[in-house]
Amino acid sequence: MYMQWKGQRQLQEAPLRQFEEARREQRNLVEAQQRLKKTKQLEEVMKIWNSDKKARKQKVLEWIYRQPRLEEIRETIIDQVDIMFTEEENRIKSAAEESIFAAKSIISRSEYKVIVDAENSFPHFPLFTRRMIQRFLYLPLLQKVPLLQSKSEFMLKWISRDYLKQVYYNENSYIVREGEPLDALLFVTRGIVWTYTTGPDHRQTGCLKTDDFYGVELLEWVFKSPYVSDLSNLPFSTRTLRCHTKVEAFALTAGNMEQLLTINATKIQAAFRRWHHA
Repeated sequence: MYMQWKGQRQLQEAPLRQFEEARREQRNLVEAQQRLKKTKQLEEVMKIWNSDKKARKQKVLEWIYRQPRLEEIRETIIDQVDIMFTEEENRIKSAAEESIFAAKSIISRSEYKVIVDAENSFPHFPLFTRRMIQRFLYLPLLQKVPLLQSKSEFMLKWISRDYLKQVYYNENSYIVREGEPLDALLFVTRGIVWTYTTGPDHRQTGCLKTDDFYGVELLEWVFKSPYVSDLSNLPFSTRTLRCHTKVEAFALTAGNMEQLLTINATKIQAAFRRWHHA
């Protein structure tokens, strides 16, 4: 009797087992399809990223190779760039585990994306890399300024790290005009700048190229009165500066000079007197 009941029970449960098995197979199939879809989406995202990364890295390399002074640390910078992009790639992959949309969003708003169109990749490097570049790129130019040659290398490194500001000018743009207040000591790192005077009695023309600087008069003016905080009486530019090409430069502005002198007024004033009477 029991065996007969058991056989009937198995017959009754067979359709249910078949239904459950079919559901499991369907669920497994759907999950497999979802995994395959996500894998393909991730591959598409990484394809976009790799294409962007290649373009960005090329821009970085172009900028690095335009700077001959960076030859000594070129490989170190490139290694830092590789680390920078690897970290970004890991962020994208991690985000993709949760959402493909989130991964695409990271790529679209990536802080490194601007490198693709940037004339200068410098602002997008990690802080450690930027400071290393500043030391090699800017220190030799600061050492060319007569009034700064008496300063210690430590102080010049400090100036290059904390007080120099990168500036960019388009072709045919004016940097300063003759008779306008001179508010920065400018160092040209790339490009050509025409300089000229317009006075009828004493016309002069010239040009600034890579490694040239302009604005020593401002440095002299500030050094004469290192305690003066009023910058409303700046010296006037004796020349007009107009860009013949796109120009990359860095500037030591009057405001930054004031901050620098506030900290080092006594030493700098004494150095100015020694230079002025040499």
